[in-house]
Amino acid sequence: EALGVPVDFTAHDYYSINANPTLTDAEARYCGDAPDRDALCVRRYPIPGGAAATVWRANHQRLLQSCDRVFAPSPAARELTEGAFDDVRITVADHPDREAFGPYPEPHARALDVREPLRVAVIGAMSKDKGADVLEAAADAAVRRQTPVKFTLVGYAYRPLSPVIHATGPYNDAELPALLGEHRPHIVWFPAQWPETYNYVPSRVLELGIGRASWRE
Repeated sequence: EALGVPVDFTAHDYYSINANPTLTDAEARYCGDAPDRDALCVRRYPIPGGAAATVWRANHQRLLQSCDRVFAPSPAARELTEGAFDDVRITVADHPDREAFGPYPEPHARALDVREPLRVAVIGAMSKDKGADVLEAAADAAVRRQTPVKFTLVGYAYRPLSPVIHATGPYNDAELPALLGEHRPHIVWFPAQWPETYNYVPSRVLELGIGRASWRE
């Protein structure tokens, strides 16, 4: 206001709703549709200063209403955010990575021989919200049930995971193609526990043309 300049706001996550960017509860499970959402969300991400969620939203509503434009990266993010605020209209605008990259290549499927395990890759820095605990539970369940599935975490988690998961550790983005070429996953899995507004890893997977496995007897 002091500068007299226009303001744009991008709702990259749900922080403006109640200071919880992922709308997850203490166990990192999505609770955005729960009637007691605010009470559940605050157990994972306390509101700064101990403010009530209603006060937090009122402050952000004033900010959003003062903006010339408010953007969200997906229709779902727009719907959730508009539902939390009165008289705030949001425009869906895709992130420009697709525009910068150009058309994605046709995805290719890696043949899966029935005599080999299904190789599942999870990519990135895995928090509870992104499904690190779910990944561990799935890998341990596969071992218990003697299901031929091998899990690789191309990246790292917020804590050490089960030793049945091979984790590569941190990587640079330029190293991702080589890492995926080394581990040759049949499937890339995204076990996130909330409706992410945007994730750069799926874009990288699409850029690399990775598709689902095809079965080979």
